[in-house]
Amino acid sequence: MADMPSTPVGPDEAADAVMGLTDSQTRAILASASDLSALLDAEGRVLWVSPALPALWGYTPDSVVGSSGWDWLHPEDLDEAQSLFRRVAQVPGAHDRIEVRLRNGSGDWRWTEQRFTNLLHDPSVAAMVATTVDVTERRAAHAQLARQDEFFRAVLSGAADIAVVCDADTTMRWVSPSVPMVCGHDPARIIGTKLVDLVHPEDRGGFDAMIASVASQAGAEDRIDTRVRHAGGDWRWSEHRVTNLLAHPGVRGLVFNNVDITDRRSVHEALQTREQFLRVVLETAHEGVWVLDADGRTRYANRRMAELLGVPVDMLLEHPLEDLLDPALASDLRGRLVRRAEGVAEGHELLVHPPGGSEIWLAISATPLPAGFAKAMPEGGSVALATDITDRKAHEESLRQRALYDPLTGLPNRALLHEHQRSLDERYAREGDHYGYLLCDVDGLNLVNNALGSLEGDRVLQEIGQRLADASRAGDCVARTTGDRFVVLCPGAETFQARRLAEDLVAGVEGRLPAGGSILWPSVSIGVASTTDVEPGALASAADSALYRAKRRGRGSVDVYDAAAPRDHRSSLQMLADLREGMHTGTLQLHYQPVVQTHTNRVAGAEALMRWNRPGHGDVPPSVFIPLAEEAGLISDLGAWSLRQACRDAAGWPSQQHVAVNLSAHQLLDESIVSTVNSALTDSGLPAERLWIEVTETAVFTDLPAAAARLGAIANRGVKISLDDFGTGYSSLVYLRELPVHAIKIDRSFVAGVGRNRDDEVIVSTLISLATTLGLRIIAEGIETGEQLHLLRRMGCKYAQGHLWSKAVPETEFGSVVTDIERRPARRALDQASRQERASSVDPLLKSRVMSMHRQGASPASISAALNADGIPAPSGKKWHRVTVAQIVHDIDSATSG
Repeated sequence: MADMPSTPVGPDEAADAVMGLTDSQTRAILASASDLSALLDAEGRVLWVSPALPALWGYTPDSVVGSSGWDWLHPEDLDEAQSLFRRVAQVPGAHDRIEVRLRNGSGDWRWTEQRFTNLLHDPSVAAMVATTVDVTERRAAHAQLARQDEFFRAVLSGAADIAVVCDADTTMRWVSPSVPMVCGHDPARIIGTKLVDLVHPEDRGGFDAMIASVASQAGAEDRIDTRVRHAGGDWRWSEHRVTNLLAHPGVRGLVFNNVDITDRRSVHEALQTREQFLRVVLETAHEGVWVLDADGRTRYANRRMAELLGVPVDMLLEHPLEDLLDPALASDLRGRLVRRAEGVAEGHELLVHPPGGSEIWLAISATPLPAGFAKAMPEGGSVALATDITDRKAHEESLRQRALYDPLTGLPNRALLHEHQRSLDERYAREGDHYGYLLCDVDGLNLVNNALGSLEGDRVLQEIGQRLADASRAGDCVARTTGDRFVVLCPGAETFQARRLAEDLVAGVEGRLPAGGSILWPSVSIGVASTTDVEPGALASAADSALYRAKRRGRGSVDVYDAAAPRDHRSSLQMLADLREGMHTGTLQLHYQPVVQTHTNRVAGAEALMRWNRPGHGDVPPSVFIPLAEEAGLISDLGAWSLRQACRDAAGWPSQQHVAVNLSAHQLLDESIVSTVNSALTDSGLPAERLWIEVTETAVFTDLPAAAARLGAIANRGVKISLDDFGTGYSSLVYLRELPVHAIKIDRSFVAGVGRNRDDEVIVSTLISLATTLGLRIIAEGIETGEQLHLLRRMGCKYAQGHLWSKAVPETEFGSVVTDIERRPARRALDQASRQERASSVDPLLKSRVMSMHRQGASPASISAALNADGIPAPSGKKWHRVTVAQIVHDIDSATSG
């Protein structure tokens, strides 16, 4: 390679070189441009396209010229584009723009800006001028990439001029037809007015001075830039070129040629000549322009290029690549220069580390320059356009993050989870490596959302996601797939290992979590499946089946899939069908547990409890069929049935006895619950004050305002409201203030500790005092022993229920149970424990004989006479008496029923 002059080439010399371009050189420059120009006939058929077509869009000119330009538009954009094109074609000199999708040579759809200008009337052009700018990246990254096409601007320059003939005082006598299109003024309305009146007040001084100077000399010319008011009231920059033709017989006026130069002013310099235009474009372009000779020395670089490389322009012109860039990048560019010397144009992306700055990404579009292109570059070189795409890269990375990661927790989302699972599936197929699939469901998240709001619910999800990630192994994939579900993939884990990992996750999630002013103890239930037992494609379904069973067992449970799991679902469906049938066949019944006045042993009422004897299966506990009914949406039907049945049963009881019916959270939030209660009372004839509605704190907590509204409407009818399981919920005292509560029930968990746990006794005593102060009835649940009853009476508890008196019994037995309870002196109820001890101390053979005679209808007197006749001693060692027999029978009955 011949030695090259080391003298750098400045912008003026570069412009001189451009002025000397041959036609082929001009085409080379056009081929490197980022915009595409075309000439179309009035129907949109392509007459000519610029040489940039192959490089920019992958089509050859021969394949495009002569065809319809509409063939490459996206079908959804076609109508709008054709409509705009037709509008522009109808107005000579009109122009407009639209953004549409075009298909490139690779078949991809790219967003473009189409600019149409009507020069059909111009004999030198006689076509519609269309300019295409690829704005895909601009639309995606919200950054405007400045693309300017010299040919497009040359075509538009004529249409942007306004000609005006004025008197010496600038009174307008004639304006060109382009005035309405360019500045919106109606020629008829501005003829006779002064042009100076349209000039911005701040610019009038210079404008008046120029007019005075030109008007003083025939044939004089001058120019000035001012702001001119358009018809809409906005100010736009205009270049005024004025010629004094006042003495010309055919004109007799000042001739103004005005050009809107607002866009030109945006690059801070007027475009006076072609050379000036080139310099302004290069120096103010958003893209970096870099001209290198064949030896890799910089012959020209604009300021933007220097900014992008982080090197002053002077240093760029003085040093080779090796002095400017890090060795790896310089070596890469050297290789690319060799390819461009062979005539190869290319586009590529570079990561540049400017000195003292942050790294940036550049998109480089490089085109070879032929030998002899300029005096300073006899052996040729290349010109490169560089665009900062750092924001676009960041946006792409952001899109990748959003596409693969959950925005709330930062964990992998379902898409990335599938990628991980595909990789594990391939390893399993190739090497037989097993892995576990753990499906985690957050327990009670809906309750948190309803009570504390979705923002707190989201924070809880974030914390649980972090705890799952912390509790998992390195290499496990923890992903969030839906609102309250997470999946953990465990490479190398067979079934027993996967279960152990699931148990570790459950333990890792548990722990105190402050949220919304409350303290939560979050938990997850997990369904486990492994390729040890299940094919990879069925893991998700298997884990879901296992999770279903885990949640049936309660919070924080783990279950492993087995082949019988699908049968569980079928069994549940059949159970639901049987349960629905049971409401009509009588297998579903209400049993009643008496509520007793502790000081008088009088029965004040009863709590209605559902019992189900399922045909072919026996008694099914409420803890089994109630959750199933809630899950299947049957609980409202069950609740309505129990209300109607309880009211019908209680209508036949003594007038002083009430019946208490439980309402679930689902029923409480159902607007129809008020009408359901009213219908049950009306149909049964039961007075409203004898119906008590029991609700739990948990049910109220789901939606306190809605619960208060429903319960208020029910209480207004005269129905009493009882708060069940009091003290075990979230904000108990709030309910006493917000709800129409008439009674509170002390939960059996506190009652069980009375006599054994000092803390429980303090809680119970406090609750009793609180209720007494507020004028509320207090009812203790789960009384089992005389000692509990004795202590509760001393604390002031006036109502209670429990097995000390009776378990829940069918309505047919309730009357006799009430009679038996009320016949007992209150003090005998306190001696229940000792009676049970006495009953257990009686000889089994003697108990059997006494109970056998009692069941055969023998009276206590006849039983005592028979025992005395046989010489059998009484437990006290004396003779048998009627009272002794009655006491033993009662003790045995009490011990059995208790």
